[in-house]
Amino acid sequence: MVVTIPLLAPGLASVIADKLPVRDAANPSPMATMLAQITVTGSTLDGSVITSGPFDYPLDMCKGCLLFFPIEAKLGEGNPNCRNEANPPDERPCRLGQDDPVDCRICREVKPIALRNECEPF
Repeated sequence: MVVTIPLLAPGLASVIADKLPVRDAANPSPMATMLAQITVTGSTLDGSVITSGPFDYPLDMCKGCLLFFPIEAKLGEGNPNCRNEANPPDERPCRLGQDDPVDCRICREVKPIALRNECEPF
């Protein structure tokens, strides 16, 4: 049986994100790595409880490191930029902002207007 479990408690990711360095021209993809120490507990067929030894799982957290700026997103001067919002791709990552690159136009589509500057390069 496969069971998916979150490694971070709800709300903890935003607390960690707030502690990352500011994303700016000098640091366009601030990143931090933390280790989640994991143990797994289960039961055998006879009902005995068993627990694994702990193992460390690295979690890389960043602001903006998964954004990419395809040439189709460029409009006017500036290289790269995400000013052409026409025709964002239909295909979306399974979990936006987790593991897979995100087209900047999708970022602009899902972010509230006040936060869309997070979808632009520095």
